[in-house]
Order: sequence, then C-alpha cells, then structure tokens
Amino acid sequence: MTSYQVSLPENMRAIIDGRMKAGGFTDAADYLCHLVCEDEVGASVQTFEDELLERLMAESKSPAGIDIERIKGDIEQRRLQELRNEVIKGVEEADRGELEPLDMEAIIREGRKRMAAAQITHRAVG
Repeated sequence: MTSYQVSLPENMRAIIDGRMKAGGFTDAADYLCHLVCEDEVGASVQTFEDELLERLMAESKSPAGIDIERIKGDIEQRRLQELRNEVIKGVEEADRGELEPLDMEAIIREGRKRMAAAQITHRAVG
C-alpha cells in the first residue's frame, strides 16, 4: 500500500472523525479509500449515462426511432468486454508474479460498509 499525506482544514477532520465512527471505519485512510471507491463507481455510472444520452441523441434523429434497450445492451456488452480485458490483464500480472497479498479483513470491512451504505440509501429513497 502507498502512503499519501493530506492537509485538511480542522472542520473537515471533525467530519472525517464523525464519519469514521458512524460508518465503522478503522481509520481515516479506510474512510478515504471508501470515498475514492464511491467516487470511482459514480464516475463509471456517469460515463454510462453520458454515453447513453449521446447515443439517444444520435438515434433520435434517425427515422427508425430510439431503441433504448438495444443501446443499453450495446453499452453493457462493451463494458463487459472491458471487464474481461481487465481480468485477462490481472491474470497476466499474476503469471508474472505481480501479486499483492489478499487482505480478507479489508475485504470484509469494505463489504460491511457497502451493505450499510446501501441500507442508508434504501431508507433515504424508500
């Protein structure tokens, strides 16, 4: 793991401390890793939505009309291929011995945080 030094205003430290306690994070680094993961997921969703909108705009000008399900399927197939490419890349890295130890405790913590976040989101939406 890499170390990263960050300077924050005091009020942000209080926010981070509160979120750490409320979310069951072990430390500030754990919480910040969670935020970066959430940001990455959000960026991925935004990319999907942007591409979908772009395709919808392009197809709305065609006489055949818009087939949203086909467009979604095309995008999902492309993203699935990208995921397959990442898996292949990971296998190649493993074959070259470029592995990091698996931290099961960190995986369990992350799973619990995601479950808690999903429950909070569900309560807020539902």
